[in-house]
Amino acid sequence: MTRSPGRRPRGAVTLIEFLVIVAVIAIVVALLVPAILKVREVSARAQCANNLRQIGLAFHGHHDVYQMLPSGGRDTPPSTLATTKRDYSWCYQILPFIGQHGLYSTTDPAKLDTTPVPLYYCPARRSVRLYHHHAVSDYAGNGGTDLIDGLDGTIVRTGAGVVNIGRMPSTSNVLLLGERRVNLAYIEECVDNQDSETCYRYGWNGNGIRWARPVGNSWLTPAPDLSNPGIPANATHYQFGSSHPAGMNVCFADGSVRTISFTVSPPVFRNVCVRSERRDFEAECYRPRR
Repeated sequence: MTRSPGRRPRGAVTLIEFLVIVAVIAIVVALLVPAILKVREVSARAQCANNLRQIGLAFHGHHDVYQMLPSGGRDTPPSTLATTKRDYSWCYQILPFIGQHGLYSTTDPAKLDTTPVPLYYCPARRSVRLYHHHAVSDYAGNGGTDLIDGLDGTIVRTGAGVVNIGRMPSTSNVLLLGERRVNLAYIEECVDNQDSETCYRYGWNGNGIRWARPVGNSWLTPAPDLSNPGIPANATHYQFGSSHPAGMNVCFADGSVRTISFTVSPPVFRNVCVRSERRDFEAECYRPRR
């Protein structure tokens, strides 16, 4: 049987049909990619919020046992263990309350420095692994507006005093801890003031503590992570922030987890960070011997 002249073989695709198919696929991909990215961000934000929720519960567990919140630590020699566990950061002090008893009781500084805890990593920023050969944390305690001792915040420098939740005038609108701002351009480099020390032993500094830092007549507010090698790493030293697109996740002193927008006004953010005025510190806290 002969084929009729002018009839193309069955199953063949013309150039026009091929171009239409390619165009349809391109449209579908263009529609799906933003949706997939949005789902990934929502998932990362939810996981980050859950991390803070678990850390907040650990803070309260520490408070139930010791009748005080974890302290902010103070600098210790890099090759030895502290003589008192409160000399280390809050990341170290709450280890028993997040199921890390073995890490808390280790006498090996190398093991302590090189054991990452997944709870301390925000999935929107980075994966759980060692950075610059040591464990890090994407979360920071609230030092209020006092860069020296944190006396009006919720995390006070070790030796400057301790905070008892029962003596706080409010817990539902006072920041306990939140995400810290970093410059992503330096995330793989060991740069001072950014992941430059292990999260357990960096003591009282801008790696584990953030503030509503006074700037002129205003205060620093949370901001998105930088990704600019032309800006020094210490530009984010005092500031809260995150890799989330609209704001940072925070845990309040009552254990609730919420999002604070990057557009929050400086006075409002300052009030959230300040537990009370510093003149009321003695009424709320007691001072141990240094």
